[in-house]
Order: sequence, then structure tokens, then C-alpha cells
Amino acid sequence: GLVFNGEFSPMHAHSGDVPVISVGGIAKEFVVPGWRVGWLVIHDKGTGRLAELAGGIKSLTQLILGANSLIQGTLPRILCPTPGSADEQSLTAFNQRYV
Repeated sequence: GLVFNGEFSPMHAHSGDVPVISVGGIAKEFVVPGWRVGWLVIHDKGTGRLAELAGGIKSLTQLILGANSLIQGTLPRILCPTPGSADEQSLTAFNQRYV
């Protein structure tokens, strides 16, 4: 996530046994407006309290929503560039400037 002061710390690390749903998206995280790719991460710490919700979310993700497969295909390269590549240098520069 974006951090303005200090280091990033995920919410679930501070929630004790309270379940947390983290929401993110590539447009805000990497400053690329229009890239409509996002995610939900469920942290239930093994309690199973969100199992029904997780099942419902999974069912919804199996619908065809018209996601941009071109952008989805580029995400691994964006998020995990080859060491020493121009993509890695660009991501490093971005992180130094904005994160």
C-alpha cells in the first residue's frame, strides 16, 4: 500500500483475532488510471468466520465481468520484473519516488 510516513504495516497484523478484508487495485497502487484490476484478500486467521463470504466472493469472480485480459497478462511482469531489467529499474524508481 501507499505509505506517507514510516513503513507499511498490513492491517491484519494488528487485528488480533478479528477478520480483515483487504481491498486493493492496480490503478491507485501504481498510479495507472484506467487499469481496472483489483483484488480482495481475506484474512480470517484460520477461524473460518468468513468462509461463507469467501465462497460467495469466489462465485462472483467466476462470472464474466469483462476484465481486461491484456492488463491481467502484464501484471506478473509489472509486479515481479526480471532482475536487472528496465522494468525493474522503472519499478525501483517509482518506489523511491512515490512509496
